[in-house]
Amino acid sequence: MEPHLGEKYESPEQFKLCLTNYAVANGYQLRFAKCDRSRILVRCGKKSDENKCPFRCWASWMGNELTWQVKSLEKKHVCARKYSLGSLITPGWIANLYLNELIRNPKTKVKEMKADFLQNYSLKLSRGQCERARALSFTLIDGKLTDHYARIWDYGWLKGCRKVIDLDGCFLKGKVKGELIAAIGRDGNNQIYPIAWVVVNVENNDNWKWFIELLQSDIETVEGNRVTLISDQHKGLLEAVKEVMPHAEHRQCARHICANFYKRFSGEIYKTLFWEATMSTTDQQFKNNMEKMKELNNDAYDDLMKRNPKTWCRAYFATDRACEAVENGVSESFNSSIVGARGKPLIIMLEEIRLHVMERFDAMKRSTNSWKTVVAPKILIKMKKWHKNMRNWMVIPSGPLLEVRNGYEGYMVDLASWTCTCRLWVLSGLPCVHACAAINHTHQNLLDYVSDWFKKEKYHLAYSTSIVPLNGSNLWVKTPYDKLLPPKEHRMPGRPSVKRKRDQTEKKTKYSTVSGKGKIKKCHNCLQEGHNARTCKNEKVVPPPKEKKPPGRPKKPHSDEAPSKQPTTSGGRGGRRPTRERGGRGSSVGRSGGRGGRSLIDEIFDSPTENEVINMFDNFEEDVFRAEMERGESSHMMQFPESQFDEGVPITQDDGVPETQFDVENANWEDQSHVVGGIAFNVPIIREKFNPRKPSG
Repeated sequence: MEPHLGEKYESPEQFKLCLTNYAVANGYQLRFAKCDRSRILVRCGKKSDENKCPFRCWASWMGNELTWQVKSLEKKHVCARKYSLGSLITPGWIANLYLNELIRNPKTKVKEMKADFLQNYSLKLSRGQCERARALSFTLIDGKLTDHYARIWDYGWLKGCRKVIDLDGCFLKGKVKGELIAAIGRDGNNQIYPIAWVVVNVENNDNWKWFIELLQSDIETVEGNRVTLISDQHKGLLEAVKEVMPHAEHRQCARHICANFYKRFSGEIYKTLFWEATMSTTDQQFKNNMEKMKELNNDAYDDLMKRNPKTWCRAYFATDRACEAVENGVSESFNSSIVGARGKPLIIMLEEIRLHVMERFDAMKRSTNSWKTVVAPKILIKMKKWHKNMRNWMVIPSGPLLEVRNGYEGYMVDLASWTCTCRLWVLSGLPCVHACAAINHTHQNLLDYVSDWFKKEKYHLAYSTSIVPLNGSNLWVKTPYDKLLPPKEHRMPGRPSVKRKRDQTEKKTKYSTVSGKGKIKKCHNCLQEGHNARTCKNEKVVPPPKEKKPPGRPKKPHSDEAPSKQPTTSGGRGGRRPTRERGGRGSSVGRSGGRGGRSLIDEIFDSPTENEVINMFDNFEEDVFRAEMERGESSHMMQFPESQFDEGVPITQDDGVPETQFDVENANWEDQSHVVGGIAFNVPIIREKFNPRKPSG
């Protein structure tokens, strides 16, 4: 899986898994230069490589939602393939990849694991990696099987039970505004089948009720019996269906529900959990997925349960309609196919739609000549996608029934009644992967178990009738009715929109960088939010110094021992010496040591005008400290606030020691010694040893 700029993930763990798979597939030795809960920086190659690979990937949390996103990406690689990726390959990654193999053959040896990974993934693993991964796999297997046996009393299955019509409306784009509402069906090849369409002034309860009454009369149904309707959440449409077709199964478009849900709870993990719940085909599977949502956010769980899951979850759909669809995508496809006609005057628009449907019906009727089987081509592609992992399922016959298993998952298949306990077969009319494995096990023809709705015979019946051609307007007979007037034109402010406004879940960027929309701007000049430095009119503010964190992980004290209150030692050059407490930067008492800290002299000369003094003494701190220790003048514990080192502010002490001030520019460099902050050091000795030069000025 290759990373892409702007790609979103549920969590950093999911992003790291993607990069690991990408590295293994291509042999890239990726390393995490920075990796924590808020940011990840990935580079290619070792730190010591002279010719470094330019690959660089930066990802972090989005500012306005709970989503991990790739913010910066350089894809180019100039490195050779690596066969040993080191710590990038964790025991957990190996265990998850090799879990099913160990379930089938628990006696797999470490040597066999190494050989399999080298052959299948061109990856060299160490013996220790394989041993740890094998132990972790058995822990996962035992734990999961234990959970299954603990629920042995929960065994059970549900039975369920198709004509499907999608209802939707779209705006007209000409001078005269209005809406076109349509009823769209699905043919045997899962393509749009226009049934009826009409132009109204607005979508409301009365217009939808009138349209549905005419539709019910045309399709010859009584109160919607044995009919499924799919629509968005328009209130007028919902009320009209309840009045006219009270017995119809009314599904709500899951994509519209997800868009409304995403407005309150943004984040890729919410979207993933929602679609897992929507695609659940059994009641227990839906409850398990909703429990995950409840653990993440109880308010999100309550929000979805208020939306009546029986209208958008597969687990509660009728099972005799040969359609498992959870969204009205065919209506959107029809609206898109007539987008050009929707911007034209009324009569021309209706004529273009009629001609479009006439041509479509004739083309669909002739398309069956290229079919290679009795089943529609798009249905075969759909089945191939479903049955991709059929070989992983093991079939255990038991009389007329068959049990299909894959590790700890198991389903019962009855080929005689065309049912599987996963319910996908009775929902869609197509054999699920479990039924396909069972059919293959019994050496039968898979196409014999496909519903007749998807076969050539039904397809011919759908397109057996056609729209009757009409004469042109030059031959129309004039009627004696009063002439109608067009509705009043309501011109909205601004330039009229022609393109459909896409939902935020549909947007795809065409730019090379991630959009900054929704981010909170912060000015680097005045450190205030709401604008940037380019438009800032405030005075410049010096940012506070950043707190320097010590390298490495913090050491935890032993549980049996209390933390020592004695001063710890600080490392110098190649050795350890006692820590001397001194006034440090940003704190009352600092630590002085080797290169890991800053000394008193560093603080005194910390200004732009004394850069040469800093250069003179920066590398000789330990020698000065050693001289101080020998002279025994380290008894005073002094505090030097940072503000006292500014120009013109005297250095003061709180321990009764007289004030001292060191004037660098006017200092007498021929004196034998100088006293700074109560600490004496011999300048000639240092000068003789280190040969400093007199500062300028």
